[in-house]
Amino acid sequence: AVQRIAPGTADQGVVAIAAIQDVGQQSAIEHIVAVTAYDALMARYATAAGVDVIPVGDSVGNTTLGLPGTWPVTLDMMLHHTAAVARATPPASPPAAYPSGATSASYPNT
Repeated sequence: AVQRIAPGTADQGVVAIAAIQDVGQQSAIEHIVAVTAYDALMARYATAAGVDVIPVGDSVGNTTLGLPGTWPVTLDMMLHHTAAVARATPPASPPAAYPSGATSASYPNT
């Protein structure tokens, strides 16, 4: 079973990465709930709902920023959105995607 931090502690709701990795190696299925958030408001809602993992994906480009896809998302954009989610979900550190466009040619400002 996934080891969750006890309610009422400073780390309430935090699921250790090692615990998540263990789930894939167990014969019994343990469910972990993950909801992507791109801002503090959605991160607070997800935390209040008891979500186990709140990742920040480079899909922020086409879902929130109005970009044509994920490739124009820069590392600075990811840092901005990841910081917003992290501020809303202490002490957890949200996993963040490394944007695919961060290593390619820059996206023209249009």
